[in-house]
Amino acid sequence: MAFGNATLDAYNGNLVALFKMDEAAGNLTDCVQGIVATKSGSPTYRETGVIDYAVRFPVGSHYFVTPEEASFPSGDFTWSAWIKRSGQVRVFAFDATGVEYSLTVANAYVRWWRVEPAQIFAVTDGFLTDGAWDHLALTRTAGSHQFYINGAAANMTVNGADATSLANTALYLGRAEDGDYYFVGDLDQLILWNTAISGAAINALYNADAGLWYCPEVVETLRPYCVPARRYRWPGDAQVIGGPPLLRCPALEWARLAAGGATTLHVRRTVSVGMPSNADVLNRLRFAWDGA
Repeated sequence: MAFGNATLDAYNGNLVALFKMDEAAGNLTDCVQGIVATKSGSPTYRETGVIDYAVRFPVGSHYFVTPEEASFPSGDFTWSAWIKRSGQVRVFAFDATGVEYSLTVANAYVRWWRVEPAQIFAVTDGFLTDGAWDHLALTRTAGSHQFYINGAAANMTVNGADATSLANTALYLGRAEDGDYYFVGDLDQLILWNTAISGAAINALYNADAGLWYCPEVVETLRPYCVPARRYRWPGDAQVIGGPPLLRCPALEWARLAAGGATTLHVRRTVSVGMPSNADVLNRLRFAWDGA
């Protein structure tokens, strides 16, 4: 998992979930842990997003929901998403028995609040543009909250500290659980960290988003001329590996050696703006492997 940006990659160990919204149909799967958000209704897939594709939620009862996740943050957190809305909507919510946290976007404000029991924690003085893409992020540090709109800290009112956890909640995408409150608009790149990332990281995420890459999409198989016991390093990567290893490198997202028998290297990567082609990466990998 990598963003290709040093400021953002400093928080890679804190990533909890990343929903790219690139699926062609069915459920959504996050790239970090494989958390599945189950579809309900008839959302529209592969609409034009900020990065690749987005999911559109038309008027009606359309949403996705994950199981209650113990891995969701129990303390500080950051969430980030690209949103194109229509009217006053609740975009997503974290819900468990007796508690729900919800993001509401209206014509004059953006609000993060607890629905059960009711308490508003943070509300901005600004608003998102109806019918246009906006980047929205929220950080929580020791109970204090800060909104960011399009890469910059937003003017806001903080109405109360929050010591409650998101752990063991279900994530609703496109709906608030308490009643029939549904999102109308497009959603892209929902990301969750278990720490409050810096304002500089959020600004980098906003400004570099068109060139970011993550999540497996292309699968290639190689049979390298070596034995699993040897150790290798991708040029420019600090991690030295041995077999059967997990290989991490700037241009590859995931690679693993199969154990036993004829060694096979499985390479999964995403090609994005400014990244080498698959053929170039595979040729470089063969060279690095054979020359190790």
